[in-house]
Amino acid sequence: MPVEVFDLHDELGVTRHRDPIRGLLCLVHEADHDPTWTAADLLAIQLPKLVASNDLTHTDRLASSAHDLELPVAEPRTVYSAAPRRVVVPHVNIPDDIAGGALVLRQRIDRSGVVVTSIVDQILGPGLNIQNTNLDVLESFPIAVTGWWRRVASWDPTETADQLWERLAPALPALEVSGDKDPLTVEADPKVLTVVGLLVEDERDYGQTGPCWMFLLRVRTGTTPNGTPKHGTALLAGLELNDSTSTRTPIAAGLADKKVAIVGVGAIGHHIATDLARTGVQQLDLVDMDFVDPNTRARSFAPVDRAGMSKTAALAEHLRATALAGSVGSWDINVTRLFEHDDDADTERNRRRVLRTLMDADLIVDATANPNATAVLNAVALHRTPLLTVAGTPGLWGGWAALIRPGRTGCTECLAHHRADHSTLSNSPWPAPPADADGWTSPVGCSEPTFTGTTSSAGAISHHASRVAIHHLAEDRQLGGDYYVATLHNQHGNPVPASWRTVDLPPHPACENHSSNPEQASDPATPPSGRGQVA
Repeated sequence: MPVEVFDLHDELGVTRHRDPIRGLLCLVHEADHDPTWTAADLLAIQLPKLVASNDLTHTDRLASSAHDLELPVAEPRTVYSAAPRRVVVPHVNIPDDIAGGALVLRQRIDRSGVVVTSIVDQILGPGLNIQNTNLDVLESFPIAVTGWWRRVASWDPTETADQLWERLAPALPALEVSGDKDPLTVEADPKVLTVVGLLVEDERDYGQTGPCWMFLLRVRTGTTPNGTPKHGTALLAGLELNDSTSTRTPIAAGLADKKVAIVGVGAIGHHIATDLARTGVQQLDLVDMDFVDPNTRARSFAPVDRAGMSKTAALAEHLRATALAGSVGSWDINVTRLFEHDDDADTERNRRRVLRTLMDADLIVDATANPNATAVLNAVALHRTPLLTVAGTPGLWGGWAALIRPGRTGCTECLAHHRADHSTLSNSPWPAPPADADGWTSPVGCSEPTFTGTTSSAGAISHHASRVAIHHLAEDRQLGGDYYVATLHNQHGNPVPASWRTVDLPPHPACENHSSNPEQASDPATPPSGRGQVA
């Protein structure tokens, strides 16, 4: 159904028009569409409307905008710039009385030496000093270019880049930019590349104008036979980084002040860390003692160029550059030794800091798949901090997650008792997930065994655990229960659509952590309050 037409260069010879209600560039509303119409039929219907709209005065256009008449609207140049590249600009409000100043643009090049992306590092002006403080992002943009920015009141979207340059260049003042030089930064020769940021009034949202960024780049491309420099001029649209989380993911508002510690950032944990960071958790701390091994990149975040780097540092660097988390910390420590004093002062100080980080978190996520580590984290969280423990089974035939809520549920040892009471999937309200008996492998170089399985299966388990964490943190709400069991393969090893079974997790009377509080205990033979299959 021909709903949208993008005729940016008037190749069809038809005035572009836009639905006044929804903002779509279109030929006809879906509601008016008849599948028996041909393209000629559509044009026969629409062209009289276009002709009629061109005969209207501005006042008549406004009066007709809510009726069955589609009006021609000029395209915002800052949004539909013909150049495919964009310049990333931090979201800032520049006072109206500041007409211009200097800026520092940083660029990233590909292997062929072509600039692929640029980002504004600093915006300077009278009483104005805006700096991009995300150093992890800036390290990816090694070439620094000092230029100008100007507020352009007489903005004409039809003006070409060369025309803009001829008009603005004579008025550009001498540049004075001070500050410490970044030793990793290569300064571009201003005789080779000149940058002018343009703050113009254009359409920010449909029907609403406001300050928008364009960037005029003047590049020396060579010389003529008589030695005169040749230049090329390009006009790039600015891509302003704004806080769109509230509209795209409204639940993020409940995560803005939350702190989460994720222990284990392998096949399961790195997915959860990415989910929580992108959803807007304010503080994320990653804890793991392992290093990046590119051989694990089939299921883990393990880029080859980070080989040998701390897993937590590599993932933290990635998340700071790509996600929404306010802060991402990384800690290299073996949590199974979290309560062991170390004679080395630095190691002991680090151990204490990690322990305090875990105790201060709003949620601890255990993605270690290590029973010893889980026991230690259970002891840290007991009676104090909610604990979400997540794991996949050998072969990733299934997986499980348990949300331990102090004072309201049992703990991980209670879960072990419940599982021991009912060991099979068919007859247990607290079942163990399906597993491949031959799924364990031990690749050369690994000190601990691992298992087979795809990242898509690990992701199915991880993303569900992320949903459990997000809804608990933002709304203090369960997703049906406290203990979740995933089935990804049947008992014969054949893959099946992922399904989840969820039940409550009451304290177990045999658990020593709860034996002193008999009111919390429940009969393990009694099934939890009815929770059925969740697909």
